[in-house]
Amino acid sequence: MKFGLNPGNKARDYIRKVLGCMKIHTTKDLYDKLQSEVFTASTRTGNGDESIKGSKVTKRIVLIASNLTHNRIVKFPERALDYFHNMEIVDPSLFVRASMSIPFFFECVSVDNSLSDRDSGGPGNIKMSARFVDGGMLSNFPIREFHNSSKAVPRFPTLGVRLGINEKEDYHSTIKLSKYLGSFLSTFRGFYDNDFIEGNEETKAIVKTIETGDISWLNFSMSKQDKITLFQNGAKAACEHLKDFDWKAYKLLRNNLYLKNIAK
Repeated sequence: MKFGLNPGNKARDYIRKVLGCMKIHTTKDLYDKLQSEVFTASTRTGNGDESIKGSKVTKRIVLIASNLTHNRIVKFPERALDYFHNMEIVDPSLFVRASMSIPFFFECVSVDNSLSDRDSGGPGNIKMSARFVDGGMLSNFPIREFHNSSKAVPRFPTLGVRLGINEKEDYHSTIKLSKYLGSFLSTFRGFYDNDFIEGNEETKAIVKTIETGDISWLNFSMSKQDKITLFQNGAKAACEHLKDFDWKAYKLLRNNLYLKNIAK
């Protein structure tokens, strides 16, 4: 049983088409693409040392899925080797499809012998079977996967974009059941991420929230006007964040926090 209203085939075909335009058909193709496009990062400290040391930085991609079979968060393609003997020949669109499988709305993705050869890489390549749903059920804003606080001075900032998180919502003594259930689910969806954000002082400087108003993330028939509104809100938030972000001040903050942690 897949337990979903939509098989997700159209979404999967679209993902394949987009990846195909970049000549990405296997996980190996994906990694080759990421490693072929590198950029130079600055290690300027911002504390009087104006020297710049160029370093090649390889791009990284993380797709979060929830493993219902073994009750864990899975990061694709990094953990693909847990489920496939040879992950390099697996179609990476499978990882995207797994990460977007909203429970009951989309069928879950089952990694087992029912997968086509195109998806799994051929007969006998399944190493461990599992069912996957949307990773957002456990971690909907995994900025911790890209945020490295182990260094005193970052080479570049990690900028996070959050959608419609209202932390100032008032308490009401009466509440509708639908609202109660929604809040219940949202608590689980944001538990890991909120714990990380609240425990890191510098996240206030690198995370920007985009106002979504009453537009639901489960609206699959969004009007053209709603799409325009979301785009405009996103562009406005991005401009505000880039305008207000103080790179030198942020590096100084990171350095101070690093020294404080060492002193503990």
